[in-house]
Amino acid sequence: MVTEIKFSFDTPGTMTIARTTVEPEPQVKGIAKKLVPKPISMAKTYDFKIIPDRSYAEAFFEAHKNIAP
Repeated sequence: MVTEIKFSFDTPGTMTIARTTVEPEPQVKGIAKKLVPKPISMAKTYDFKIIPDRSYAEAFFEAHKNIAP
């Protein structure tokens, strides 16, 4: 299984979620949905603002309005 989530800290105080990659089969099983909360948790720990820079991360925040980017 190949999964990957890339994020960066290019701007002080922010975390940009740049890419979420999951092989097609595991994606059906909700793997991507489990990846995105990991960097969100880290960003909250360090009080970073989150910038979703790709469609999956944007869709995740749209579906989970209780988690502010």
